[in-house]
Amino acid sequence: MMGAIKIKMSKPKLSIVLATYQGERTIKKCLDSIFSQNYPKKLIEVLIIDGGSKDKTLEIAKKYPIKIFNNFKKHSEGKGMGKSQGFDRASSDFIIFIDQDNVLLSKNWINNILKPLLRDKDIYISGSKITLIKDDNLINKYLSMVGTDPFMTSFSIDGQVSLNKRQFKKVDNFLVFRMNKDKWYIAGSNGYAYRKEDIEKIGGYSQDSDIIYKFANLNKKLAICLDAPLQHLNISKGLSEFIKKRDYHIKYFIRENSKNRVVKYFSPSMKGKLNIISHYLLSLALLPNLFVSIKNSIRDKQILWLLHPFMVVLTLLIYTRVILFSKEGLTYLKDNLL
Repeated sequence: MMGAIKIKMSKPKLSIVLATYQGERTIKKCLDSIFSQNYPKKLIEVLIIDGGSKDKTLEIAKKYPIKIFNNFKKHSEGKGMGKSQGFDRASSDFIIFIDQDNVLLSKNWINNILKPLLRDKDIYISGSKITLIKDDNLINKYLSMVGTDPFMTSFSIDGQVSLNKRQFKKVDNFLVFRMNKDKWYIAGSNGYAYRKEDIEKIGGYSQDSDIIYKFANLNKKLAICLDAPLQHLNISKGLSEFIKKRDYHIKYFIRENSKNRVVKYFSPSMKGKLNIISHYLLSLALLPNLFVSIKNSIRDKQILWLLHPFMVVLTLLIYTRVILFSKEGLTYLKDNLL
């Protein structure tokens, strides 16, 4: 009998892309976590695409062996924006998108985030597991469970990993989900790895959710690595900062980001419109999300879940104010829902 032959595979070269703007509060922690990885430094290319930071972001970043480029369009997501520019400049076969407020919590984070892509050619995207940190602030702890947008937990991969883990297949230490055009989730921010050639095949990088949607139409898989934990330093000043960020994101979405997109978050058919209206009304009603929160609070022994129905309503009130009381919002409403 022939004995088992162990083949030592060489590690691939990779490009890490950070689209930055006014990130002095978190950029050092982010870069420290990247450069402390148990991964050959000569195989890591770090690209910072900065949107014109006026604080100390670049002063801090220049202390590290990185490449810095100007993003004259300022924003990170969207066709021709920061992440798209970083993708075009990346020289490696593998690309990891990390946000400036991300901290890699394991020194083997890079090794682990690449495993699904190296093992299964049908896995097109490999994501990290946002982790709840004990000494973090209350809002950040809650968002670590559901994702950055409480209203979108039903549509986001972060929300689904917390709410409905049974739909994923456990393979080793990662969760795998087979996508299709009717079943996919928003993902791609806060520590995700790709093979560059897979994105090139679908026309290059434009926006995280557009990429996922195109992969879903090819019936490809998504993996979430349980041993690639990441802290998202999303909120540092509590509820007021959360409100400010949600207000900014909905305004940017309506004015610019919703235009010329591949993805539509609800079908333009009458059924699709009724579904989003129903989701909106049920979310405002509190009770449906309250039942979910109590159930998850008991299951996870985590009282933070009780914040969920109230954070959903708060998020909806922010969105509703912007949509109903701005010219751009009313135009968006007319063009997409009426």
